[in-house]
Amino acid sequence: NQCPPNYTPIDTTGKYNEFILQSDQLPEGWQWIADPSTPTNRKNETAYVRGQTYTSVIDHYAVSPNVVVEEVKVYDLDFQFSDHQPVQLRIRLN
Repeated sequence: NQCPPNYTPIDTTGKYNEFILQSDQLPEGWQWIADPSTPTNRKNETAYVRGQTYTSVIDHYAVSPNVVVEEVKVYDLDFQFSDHQPVQLRIRLN
């Protein structure tokens, strides 16, 4: 599991390792797309408690130059059904 480029990790204690992808890991013209405003993943060592359970953004997309991203949105369901939250990507072909 890796975080998108330019993502600022939430954990500053070093307890959890965040692996940040580099923007140059994709071919020219490609881009990483994410919604950094809402966490997409949580640690599942214990039950989820908002504000206490460690969360991060690891669900994102690699988008080719012929795709126009119209919206990327994380649905905040408080991790009710999984250790991930649903992410919707709306696109159109260029």
